[in-house]
Amino acid sequence: MAVSADARKSVVFFGKQVPPEPGTDPKKSPSIEYGGTGFLVAHEDDGILFHYLVTCRHVAKQLDVDFYIRANTIVGGAEDLPIEDAEWEYHPDETVDIAATLIGLNGRYFDQLTLPLSKTVKQPALGCGQRIHIVGLFRMHFGKKRNIPIVHTGHIAALADPQEKIPIENRTTGETILVESHLVEAQTLEGLSGSPVFVQEYISWHADLADGSGHIFSGNVGAFGPMSLLGVYQGAWDGRPGAILAADRNVSGDQRIPLGMGMVVPIERVTELIQGNDTLKKHREGYKKAERAKKAAKMDSGFSEQPATEANPNHREDFTSLASAAAQKRKPTE
Repeated sequence: MAVSADARKSVVFFGKQVPPEPGTDPKKSPSIEYGGTGFLVAHEDDGILFHYLVTCRHVAKQLDVDFYIRANTIVGGAEDLPIEDAEWEYHPDETVDIAATLIGLNGRYFDQLTLPLSKTVKQPALGCGQRIHIVGLFRMHFGKKRNIPIVHTGHIAALADPQEKIPIENRTTGETILVESHLVEAQTLEGLSGSPVFVQEYISWHADLADGSGHIFSGNVGAFGPMSLLGVYQGAWDGRPGAILAADRNVSGDQRIPLGMGMVVPIERVTELIQGNDTLKKHREGYKKAERAKKAAKMDSGFSEQPATEANPNHREDFTSLASAAAQKRKPTE
């Protein structure tokens, strides 16, 4: 089953400015290097959809200040949205590599869609060998004019098991921690961390069947079902190459290469963060309270109030406010 264009529209790229290379024109504008992926999800609370940007904790830690979110526009092309100061919320378990922040992209301007968390895969529908698709940034071909989310295909090699956690090294601290993640067999490179991972569910049901002689018997019928969110791609399991592979690929020193195996944080951890985080819950409650106030009867008076308005020539009201502190302007230093 192919990954639809709508599913790929949930993906955005993260970038940071890099200065011009030594020896080049100093007046040359800094370029933007793209090195991470995020995706948009929607969480329903009392019939209201709240929108969030999700990525890995280790990616978000590199995107606290002065970075860009690259999103496609409806008119064509992509726009680099400068974020001066982002407030990410993290899963309370430090071994869970998940971060999220409130965000909403204007659907009249950006060609982006959100993935409903209500449509995520359920554990009984999972099994080893099921096909998976990772959708995100391929740094060798990210798109000059427009984001091109690349689909990497593989399969589930082992399901997440709390009794058999996976060792993973934090490249920033050098610390090795144990994480509860799915293992998937897929060829990937750096930059894909934070990408959504989809799985094609396998569904079965009990039915009365007939054999060639017309004999009726009971049995199970199975078929491939819908594509659902499996989780968030955490990174590739890499290792030092052997002598033959190192010579063949001209790899030397401490360089490491992907082994064709990657880790996926279960989507349940995203739901836990969004549902349980105090900051995100407080925002939802405040929004719902304001909505209820709008619907309440108003005291009448003979004077009319003029609502304050502000022009938005850039058609980006969503990104100047974001309904949260996701893109607050940095406070001046005292």
